[in-house]
Amino acid sequence: MRKAVIDVGSQSLRLLSFRDREDLKRGIDASVLCPLAKELKDGYLKQERKEQALEIVKDFSKDFEKEGLFLYATSAVREAKDGQEFIESLRKTLGIHAEIVSGEEEARLGYEGVKLLAGNKPFSLIDLGGGSTEFVTPHEMISIPMGVVRYEEGLSLDQYFSTLPTMAGSLYGIGGSLSVFVSLSQGSNRYSRPLIHGKTISRDEIEGLTRLMKTMSLDEREEYLGEFKGRKETILAGGKILVYLLDKLGHNEIAYSDYSNLEGYALTRGLL
Repeated sequence: MRKAVIDVGSQSLRLLSFRDREDLKRGIDASVLCPLAKELKDGYLKQERKEQALEIVKDFSKDFEKEGLFLYATSAVREAKDGQEFIESLRKTLGIHAEIVSGEEEARLGYEGVKLLAGNKPFSLIDLGGGSTEFVTPHEMISIPMGVVRYEEGLSLDQYFSTLPTMAGSLYGIGGSLSVFVSLSQGSNRYSRPLIHGKTISRDEIEGLTRLMKTMSLDEREEYLGEFKGRKETILAGGKILVYLLDKLGHNEIAYSDYSNLEGYALTRGLL
């Protein structure tokens, strides 16, 4: 039976299906933007966003048996007052396994996924998402409730990232914003795993692309981003946070992994 994992993130929902370990490495089946972390009204998920997410999950689920479907939610749902209620509604409506993972577990899932690329060599990881950022080293896991959807112009990042772990070994990164910057640095505004997986991008490249896009109007930025146009309102925040973190951690570059939480979930939950 072909199995599938659905990641209900703070900015997007993603689907990964697989039959075995090698098939797992093929790449995700789908990714749809749905900024659940945006406009959390009094700590509750916006009804419009919940309905949108439900329709996306229904579409993701249509080709799979219920017994082979596994769904997990991260920062936005985790911190929303009605997050558990939302997950229960997905579970009852679709009859699938659905859960909310903790910040530490989210960090661990990302780390296990990146191991498929990094192998046994020591490495550290930054997972910049929509609602949170995770930092993982061989000895420490930290989740901080700040991501590209939550960032607002003029906000002090120091108040969120005042204390960070020492990132030993090679530095890897995951998350949609970083994937866009790596794609753009490779001269493409379309997703291509062979083009970006395992590629390194420098701090200066990220800053240069961020400055370039800041000079553009929203329409110009949308055209420039091409396939990534749905991130036109959050990509500057992604660039600012990434540059800030690389400076604070004392790293000049970061390698992007297209293996991430989805693969990590399949591996740690014994789905293979």
